[in-house]
Amino acid sequence: LRLTPMTNLILSVVLPSGSLKKKLGISPSATGHQLVQEACAKYEIPETDLFTVCVLLHDVDGTIVDKWVDYSQSIEDQGIDSSSHLALKPRVLKVPKTLSSKASFIFYLQAQASIVSGQYAIAEHECIQFAALQMQETFGDFDRERQRVGWLDSVGMGTFLSSACEDSAAHSLQERLFVLHSKLRGMSKADAEAAYLERARSLPLYGMTFFRCVSDGVALFVAVSEEGITLLDEQKRSIKLYPFEGIRSAEICENGLIITSVLQVEESSKDKEKERASDDDMLLQDGGDRKSVV
Repeated sequence: LRLTPMTNLILSVVLPSGSLKKKLGISPSATGHQLVQEACAKYEIPETDLFTVCVLLHDVDGTIVDKWVDYSQSIEDQGIDSSSHLALKPRVLKVPKTLSSKASFIFYLQAQASIVSGQYAIAEHECIQFAALQMQETFGDFDRERQRVGWLDSVGMGTFLSSACEDSAAHSLQERLFVLHSKLRGMSKADAEAAYLERARSLPLYGMTFFRCVSDGVALFVAVSEEGITLLDEQKRSIKLYPFEGIRSAEICENGLIITSVLQVEESSKDKEKERASDDDMLLQDGGDRKSVV
């Protein structure tokens, strides 16, 4: 009996910004965990436990969503092949104090991609502050001869500024951005990355992934983060947090997912404290081009 050796798959794995891509060869029988190890090795990242590989999929409304690989299943069983769109992304968002430069760069790219895409609801002046740090990281010190109003039109303003700035005049935005960039003279590339990431981590919505929903005709967002599942209004203001440690069960139904959580409310008084538990059932249903929460 002659066994034919299994041919390796050639997979392309990009970083969060999509600007860098590396190819790797791996057996279809390799597990998701082995795929993550190989991807980190390709990008020379020693902290493999901080990252994962995501399959990039298109949601019903056209937005790109991440499907994390299953660490225990083979990549073949997960339907991953050479046509799959894969990205190496942070699996945790609480950045350790000590981090290699390669790992720190990917955390920076993830934050930058989220901010420029408009994922976080931030004010225009904050967008410009982030953009100035990004320009310092990308181009170094401000160059008065090159960086004049109109220069960003060819470079691409959308690379640095999110949709929150769309209502402002392009020339005015560039003037304000160049003023802030000029004030960062002398800041190193690494320091600009660190400052950008530190500022991003201070945002209330940092680390959340959003899904559009409706409840009784009201548009909402369901946001998933390290802390749990949060309901937000259409302006992405928090309504209620369901901590992961308080989620009692999750059940897949015909139309979506039912999550049952136990919320503990502490009532304090001068001489005693009382706790009461209440159950909240949240149903995520498929509502055509949106999901529903009832």
